[in-house]
This record gives sequence, C-alpha cells and structure tokens, in this order.
Amino acid sequence: MLLTYCQNENGEEQLFLLPKATLEAWLRPVGPDGAWVYESQQAEIDLTLDFEKVKAAPVRELLLDELADKLGVTRDVLPTVPFAEIIKLVAPTSANRRQRRPRGRQQTLTRSWMVVEPQR
Repeated sequence: MLLTYCQNENGEEQLFLLPKATLEAWLRPVGPDGAWVYESQQAEIDLTLDFEKVKAAPVRELLLDELADKLGVTRDVLPTVPFAEIIKLVAPTSANRRQRRPRGRQQTLTRSWMVVEPQR
C-alpha cells in the first residue's frame, strides 16, 4: 500500500491509497471530529465494463483490510480511527516545496492535488 497525503489549492485533504493506476482510491476527512470516508473511481485508462463489481468492490475490501492491519486494529474498528491517526502512517516525502500545479496555456484548472507533509 502506497500512502500519499495531498492537499489541493483550497486546503482540502486526501490520502491516496494507491499510485495512479486503473483504480484511484483515497480517504477524505469529513467534519471536524476525525471522521473519514473511503472513495474511489475508475481511472481514465481503465476499460472494464462492470467496474464496481470486477475491481472497485474487491479492491476496497483489500485496501481497508490492509489499512486496518497497518494501524493494528480490526476491520470493524477501522471506521472509528481518526483521519489524523491514519495520516501518521505516511512516510516522509522529498516533495519539492516549490512544486507548481501543472497548467496548460488554454486549460482551466478545476482541482489539483499536491503531495505535502501532514501537519497534524
């Protein structure tokens, strides 16, 4: 499991659970109490017709099981672990502090995520 903590230009946080591939999966904090939600989507390069059944559901189970194992908790306790505790699993990065969000000449940037160190 490759954990990558990111923030966008609005300060919103996401913890990506996988490198970019045919499935994009992440955790996103919801509310001030440390609650979080698992989200995923089919990557643009994936052509699986029944994506939810074939990839999304099985991978979700594997990722959440592995995350619970890394945290040393059971799967039924995992939803109660605060987001701030989960991001402590992120290894320090060598992300360039001066990195810029990519933007083409004629493109409008709607949302971009930058790798940053967790500040909690």
